[in-house]
Parts: sequence; C-alpha cells; structure tokens
Amino acid sequence: MDRVLRWLRPPASGPARQAAALLVLSGLIGLPSCLVPGMSGYGHPVLLWGTLASFALGVVAWLVPWHLWHPATTLVLVVPPALIIVIAARYGGMPEPTYGMWFLLLFAWVGMWQSPRVVLAMGPPVAAAYVAPYALGLKSATGDVASVTLVVPAGVILGVALSRTVERMRAAQAAQQLATEALARASVTDELTGLGNRRAANAMLEGLHPGDALLLLDLDHFKRVNDTFGHGEGDRLLAQLGAYLSGAVRSPDLVARVGGEEFVVVQRRAGRSGVEVAERLLRGWRLQNPLASFSVGVAVHEAGQPSRTFGRADAALYEAKRQGRDRVSLAGSPSGLTVIDGHATA
Repeated sequence: MDRVLRWLRPPASGPARQAAALLVLSGLIGLPSCLVPGMSGYGHPVLLWGTLASFALGVVAWLVPWHLWHPATTLVLVVPPALIIVIAARYGGMPEPTYGMWFLLLFAWVGMWQSPRVVLAMGPPVAAAYVAPYALGLKSATGDVASVTLVVPAGVILGVALSRTVERMRAAQAAQQLATEALARASVTDELTGLGNRRAANAMLEGLHPGDALLLLDLDHFKRVNDTFGHGEGDRLLAQLGAYLSGAVRSPDLVARVGGEEFVVVQRRAGRSGVEVAERLLRGWRLQNPLASFSVGVAVHEAGQPSRTFGRADAALYEAKRQGRDRVSLAGSPSGLTVIDGHATA
C-alpha cells in the first residue's frame, strides 16, 4: 500500500501538476462525447483514441519525477496535447467551435508558469500546428484557415497577460516571505551585537541535552568602561565581544546576549571540556586588547530543568568574579564549584 501511495503522490513541479490535471480532465470531458450516441464525437474512433491518449498522458505526467530536472523541462508537455488536437481535428471529427479553444488553453497553461518571452516564442509553432489540419486537406474554407489570425494572437495576449500577472504575484509573495523571515530574525536577534537575544537564549536553554556545556560570560568592570569612556564606547565594546564570540565558537547560532553585558554560549556534547573552550575564549579575547576582560561560569547540563543548569552556571560565574575576574569557574556539581585560574602567562 505504501508503494502505491508513493506512486500516487503528486509531482513536485507545479507546472507538471497542473498540466497533468488538465490533461486528465480533458480526457474525462471528451469521453462522453465519444461514447454517447448523438454526441458530436460519437462514431469517431480517432477522436476516442485521442481522448484516451490525453487521459493517459495526464497520468504519466503526474507520475514523472519532474523535480529532478529544470522547470523549463515541463514545456515538453505542450507538444503531445497539440499533436492530439491536430490529429483529432484532421481525422477524428472534432467539432470546429472547440478547435481554437484547446489552443487557448495551451497558451493559458504556458502563461501560468513561463515568462512572457516563452509565450511569444510559442506563437509561430502553434500557428503552424493550428493550420496543419487545413493544410493536410481537412477543409479548404478560407474562413477556417484565417481564424488562426484571431485565435493565436488571442492566445498570445492571454498567455502574456497571465505570465506578467503571475510574475508580479510571485514577486510580491517573495518580498512578503523575505519580510516575514526578516521579522522573525529580528525577533530573536540582538540589535547591538547581531547575536541571539534573550528570547534566543531561552530557546537555546530549552534545547539543552545532557552533556552539553553551558558557558555564561560577563564583562568585568563594564560600568567603569561606561563611566570612563562613555556609553558609546561601552556599546562598541559589546559589539566587539559579540563579533568575537560569533567567530570563535563552532556555531554562531549557539551564542546569545542574555542582557546587559552578559552572554551565553552552548557547546554541544562538550561535557567538562567546556572549561577548555572557555579558557580558549579568554585567551583569544585578551589578544583583542579590549577595554575590559570577562569572566566565565561553566555548567554541564544534566537531566532536569535547564533553569537549574543556568543557575549553576550563574553561581560559577559569581565565583569567578569573587576570585578576581578574568577567569573560568566550573560548576562541578549542584552542591559544589571548582575554581580554575584562567590567567594566561605572557
């Protein structure tokens, strides 16, 4: 059953899906005309075979994996229906009033999915196909042949109008999608540093797994920087630290500014080696010659609430501050702390 359902899945290509549906519906619409006595197509086997061919072509088009190829590949679906229309008109007794209608439908389908230039390029070959039954001797009426000068231009106009309308709609949808994505990013992005904000940090905490290392960083004497150099310089320091952390950790998505001068970093499956990461961050930050150092509290997430892990990292950060700042403190267990001197020697 699963295999049957996989075969029945619609194609990934929108043009192919629509073409397949139109071909199947055309076949279903034409069948009564061929099978019911008194209808216009009754007694014309070629018209019946053309109707069945349209239905079969729709089924095949539905099952072909169009997503493996370029979208323009679906243009090949124009050729078989055009041939079916021409053959049915030449040999199958297709009602004359419906003949031009099918060509208009072809132009409409192409206009839905292709550029106006493609629609315009269709004009000459479709015009040749349109007059083919007359050239092959179906009829010699001048008016019938001359109708191509109305049907094909009308089809081109219809296709180009649809194409331009669809292009504008898709452009508007793309712009809306970009705006939505930008708004979504803004809602979880800290404007000053470009890192995740508190909302992103909360999501990071909720996504912690046992064995992940949580690093809580806080700039040392940040108030002194603001008081001495001004808040503008303090903002530049925060932006500098944000850029540094973004480039220094394995994934920028695992860094966020919790608030003020406090940042959080998650190291997946790092365990107690998160301390080594924190020390490396300290050494690299010193090489930046910043206006202020930072201290780090590290906690390894265990089974339980992420808030407990954050609390342990916060306590470890407090211990690093108490021990003199510019160093790392590891929360060894919920009941104890391990203090690590993070100073590098020159």
